[in-house]
Parts: sequence; structure tokens; C-alpha cells
Amino acid sequence: RGDMEALRRCCRDAAYGALHKSVMEREAHQLQMDERLLFLSDPEIESVRYIGGMPTPVVSFEAHQLNCVRSKSTKQIVEGDEDDIRAVHYLFALQPTEDWAEPEPEAAGEAPADGGEAGGEAA
Repeated sequence: RGDMEALRRCCRDAAYGALHKSVMEREAHQLQMDERLLFLSDPEIESVRYIGGMPTPVVSFEAHQLNCVRSKSTKQIVEGDEDDIRAVHYLFALQPTEDWAEPEPEAAGEAPADGGEAGGEAA
């Protein structure tokens, strides 16, 4: 849909830059992609990597979507077709944002460092 505010909130700079460029090119040419998804697979965790010292799950899924781009003004198809179904494989690296803070041990249900009980009252 080209919701740049939503993309800005959930993407790192490099990913946002690539997506923003694509959306701006479509808008400049007055083009609209068909948004319909015909199938969306369950996500799968491919791996967990450490990037910048942070655990980063890599998640994949597959979507079957229409490859159909129309002119906003004429509604004519300028790329693809109404029955051009594509299987697209997506791969996402899920990184915490820069302002992410690791939860306190008690908030995560772990025992505090002083040996007391997490979340309970001292006896």
C-alpha cells in the first residue's frame, strides 16, 4: 500500500531506503500494484544470527500474489496481467530497534541476581 510511516517504524535505514525508493518510483509514474495475496505460508525460522551483538532471527515465508501493475489514471495494465500469479519467497531479519532495551530479569520471569524469588514476596 505504500504506507511509509508504517515502514519507517518497523524497518532499519537500509531496508526502508530500498522500499521507499520503490514506492516513490511507482507514485511518480502514477502506478498501482495489485494488493491481493492468494496464499501466505506459515512463517519459518531459518536461523538466528548475531548482528551487532544482538540475536537476529531470520524468518522466511512464501506468498502467492498477482503480478499486475495498473496506471492510476487509466486503470490500464502496464505490467503483468490479472492472472499472472507469482510465488514470491520472502526472507526477513528481525532486529530490535536502536531504542530497544533488554528487559529486567524480574520482568522476564527470571530469578533476580540477589537470589530472591522473581515476582514473589520474600519469606
